[in-house]
Amino acid sequence: MQEIFMSTDEKRVAIMDNGNSINIVFIAGKRNIQWVHYRNDYHSQLCGGECNGKIGLAYINVSNELVWDVVGADDRIVLLSDLGNIWNVRNMCLKQINQKNILFYKANNPVNGNFELIYTYPDGERKGRALVSGSSNIEDYHIFFDGEKNILKYRLQGEAGFKCFVMNVDKADEIRLEEYVLSSARSLAEIEERCMLREKEFEKERDALRREFEKTLRNQADEMEKKYKKQYDELSEFAKQLQVEGKRWRELYYDNVKE
Repeated sequence: MQEIFMSTDEKRVAIMDNGNSINIVFIAGKRNIQWVHYRNDYHSQLCGGECNGKIGLAYINVSNELVWDVVGADDRIVLLSDLGNIWNVRNMCLKQINQKNILFYKANNPVNGNFELIYTYPDGERKGRALVSGSSNIEDYHIFFDGEKNILKYRLQGEAGFKCFVMNVDKADEIRLEEYVLSSARSLAEIEERCMLREKEFEKERDALRREFEKTLRNQADEMEKKYKKQYDELSEFAKQLQVEGKRWRELYYDNVKE
């Protein structure tokens, strides 16, 4: 099970996939949980994020389409259809840059066969644009904010180290890559360390929220179990009273018949 934890309007929300279903769990306080069955067409690669008070989800559905779904909106938007091989779209990642959702994913260009890292604005024109393109497979990539700049870090197949670029967004929403200038080997180590620390902080916060969420679920389950046990005991006692009362009336009936 994949889990995505987010916060919007000071309310905690868990987006969870289970088989072909996507469920939304709203968490308010330590004991109040509302579980909503949201979608039933999920196939793979669920990712999401919160931007401007709204939660957006991207995933591959069972119809082999890449869809964009804003929770609470009436309609979903198909970003890509006729994918051919459903695994052509890989490693989806949703980021918020300049208060806009940007969806990143890897794919193979069917025209020239290049390996590409593509980005699109799912709330905007939804045109897929290649941020990185070449004959070497992009094995791994990370996008993070180092406190001042949005950084793209990726590694190509066969290469040991990562390439680092600053992502600059122009007025037309085009992302331009500017090589991250490293003054020394120590600078590279520092950016790697900052990246790792931020990822660890995110995972730490996510794990803490997951533990609190699981604890809340257990508490709610315990309360429901006690509630239903109490109701069962009350019904059981009522059934016993009915049996006793029924027996008494039967005895009175037979006594009257004998007389």
